[in-house]
Amino acid sequence: ENPAPVFPDAPEGISVNVTLGEAAAAANLPDSTVFIIARDPAQPSPPIAAVRIRLAELPTEISIGDADAMIPGRVPSGFDRLEIIGRVSLAGQPIAASGDWYGDATIETSSTNSVQITINQQVP
Repeated sequence: ENPAPVFPDAPEGISVNVTLGEAAAAANLPDSTVFIIARDPAQPSPPIAAVRIRLAELPTEISIGDADAMIPGRVPSGFDRLEIIGRVSLAGQPIAASGDWYGDATIETSSTNSVQITINQQVP
């Protein structure tokens, strides 16, 4: 029996359900940019893939996959483990800054292609 491919429904990639936690919601954030980032937990920089949405779209479910790769040939489907981060960027920049809110989770891509992220921590 052949093992299932890393992303059985490729090219859709990983389904990320993103919600805003109570503390972040209470912070009354302006409608700002939210970055959903996939990175290698062993080598976090540069990110493997990224998707940009608006805070007003939360809660939402997005897909992050090979089509969202930052560097050609370095794609999410090529990794056994991925760290998925959802971050509200108050300045609209992809680099984390003090005051930004985020949530993260690390997944084994061989066993799951979906993840729940709750944005509930603040960058010091």
